[in-house]
Amino acid sequence: MVGASLIVASCGRVSEKPNGSRPPETLQMSVAITDRGVSVSPGRVGAGPVRIVVTNQTSSSTPLALRRSSGATVARTRADVAPGTAATLQADLSPGRWTLTASRQRETVLRIGARRRSGDDALLLP
Repeated sequence: MVGASLIVASCGRVSEKPNGSRPPETLQMSVAITDRGVSVSPGRVGAGPVRIVVTNQTSSSTPLALRRSSGATVARTRADVAPGTAATLQADLSPGRWTLTASRQRETVLRIGARRRSGDDALLLP
């Protein structure tokens, strides 16, 4: 009887986590650079970590940069994205307006909403 009560008592819920909560799950966004401009899907997400996969569907190489509406560059590709290839950017986006620029003529605005909830209840996350 004493052993059973110890087991039940140790199954309680911990209200504080010694290492804090995990960040939100990383969302993947897709970006296509075309002769008509830059398109992104989804165009609106909650704040938190994102992985942006970019494909260059034009005939020329282009640099790629992610900037806050204030103009500060947060992420950019190491080299120009060659025609027919893909590149990846990763960033932790805060709420507000962001601009993804492929060249002076090609850019799109991302609208980032309130921070997404913690990834504590998601399985198989690091």
